[in-house]
Amino acid sequence: MRRGPAPPGSGRDEDPAREPREPVPTPDPMTEEDWRAWCDSQRDQDEPPDPDEEEPDPDGLPGPWEYDLDAIVADCRRITAEEAAAYARAARLGLACGQPIGLGRRGPGQPGSARRAPGEYLSRAAGFAAGMLLDTMPGCNALAGFAAEAAGDDDTYDGACDDEIAGAIAAWDRVEAHAAARKHAAVAEFIR
Repeated sequence: MRRGPAPPGSGRDEDPAREPREPVPTPDPMTEEDWRAWCDSQRDQDEPPDPDEEEPDPDGLPGPWEYDLDAIVADCRRITAEEAAAYARAARLGLACGQPIGLGRRGPGQPGSARRAPGEYLSRAAGFAAGMLLDTMPGCNALAGFAAEAAGDDDTYDGACDDEIAGAIAAWDRVEAHAAARKHAAVAEFIR
């Protein structure tokens, strides 16, 4: 290792991609006459749809007025019964608060986040439940913001179930790893 100050110009290797270049002019593929001809040809086309008009769904899905509310209520009751049975099973197995928590590793591509647990998640930490979007998000600054927001001002995760809190803990691990990787990259650059 050299003693003393670094010689001038030392630093990153010269990279031609880093040198500013002048933009390369490209010819316009359409002449003025071509442009006018295209505009004239489009004049006869249908007008864009009025945003206030409702268009029929091309997939043929029913509108909100065509749903059977009795069927929706019955489906909700069935899901609630399944969720209650899952909690009872979890309580018999000794899981905390009777709430099923994935035992596998959590995060992007991990088995603990591969499947969503049944039920409704209504707390601020809902996105961290198993298989939800924030449970599978890679570590980054945005994830840190979402995790801090889920914790609330007093860091109590108010109303969150154990599965959501376990997901938030795993998210903080990913954020910590992301921050450590960025720190190590800065240290490596400093050593250069």
